[in-house]
Amino acid sequence: MKQPAANALLKSLLALGYVGVVLRKPLTWLVLLVALVLWWTLRQHREAQREASRPPPVEFAAAQPKSPPAETPKEPGETEDEGMKEEPAVIPSPVLETAVGRFHRDHRRVPKDFEELQEGRYIAGVPKPPPGMRYQLDLRRMKLRLVRADLVPRS
Repeated sequence: MKQPAANALLKSLLALGYVGVVLRKPLTWLVLLVALVLWWTLRQHREAQREASRPPPVEFAAAQPKSPPAETPKEPGETEDEGMKEEPAVIPSPVLETAVGRFHRDHRRVPKDFEELQEGRYIAGVPKPPPGMRYQLDLRRMKLRLVRADLVPRS
């Protein structure tokens, strides 16, 4: 039973000896160097092709701001700021689904947060959140919410 293991060990040692003899020849090193250069060049070429075939990031086109109604009468005590409230930008669900799907296809996982989608160039054109706010990705409802930056994200 131990005989085959000893034969395998002996064959391995003989193979290593043969490799040692072959590596002493300069032609072997030249062949190895050429093979390494070819492998590296083909690897870079494949990466360039993969990057070129990658679809462009999903562009988010913000909705045009609503124009305020002309000369609406103000309530007594209402200030100028109360009448001009802006709604936060909302990314349509299909756009967000496409970006998350592309991220999942490339990384085999869902993104941890919205910044990961932006850094990976899966979605572009989203305006920066107002000061003190950040975007929170809600994957259950497939929505992007605007939350205060000092709040701890829910798990």
